[in-house]
Amino acid sequence: MDEAIDYIAKQIINAKSKPFFIGLAGESGAGKTYFSKRLQHKVLQIDEYYFDRAPMELWDSPEGIELDLLRKHMLELKKGNAVQKPIYKHETARRIGSEEFKPHEIIIVEGLYALNEKLKDLYDLRVYIESEPDTTLERKTIRDMTERGRTREFVRKQFDEIVKPMANIHVVPTRKHADIIVVNK
Repeated sequence: MDEAIDYIAKQIINAKSKPFFIGLAGESGAGKTYFSKRLQHKVLQIDEYYFDRAPMELWDSPEGIELDLLRKHMLELKKGNAVQKPIYKHETARRIGSEEFKPHEIIIVEGLYALNEKLKDLYDLRVYIESEPDTTLERKTIRDMTERGRTREFVRKQFDEIVKPMANIHVVPTRKHADIIVVNK
């Protein structure tokens, strides 16, 4: 992972465009958030763009996320304009308001659908994080139990019935758009 961070740092140093946009995608639990924290730049999380009260069956589908609004916000940030990004609360599946997000020299857009067709052309660098299914399940279980109040049984059932099948349909295929693939063991 350190080699990937060094590679990304070199891309940023040689960047001609500001802000420099990094798309960071991968399956749930692959390590996207961990990786984005290691890069230590401003992060725009795609999870904040879930539709208000999106039904659970859309949690792991691009149809549950307002990708058109995210694209609009990214275009505004590229122009140097601040945006009012939504604030989403996973525990209640609700948007609870918005907050100003100002442009920065480097912006990481992190989430399952960062390399989605609607967004992939807006990045200066596209990164896909992958990990073993057992590892992603364990990371997701720990995160969802501690941060989102879910039970182990709920997370396992959701993973088997929704998360993994939807990832195979909607997330894994976006891997082909990546400039760099990071294996996070």
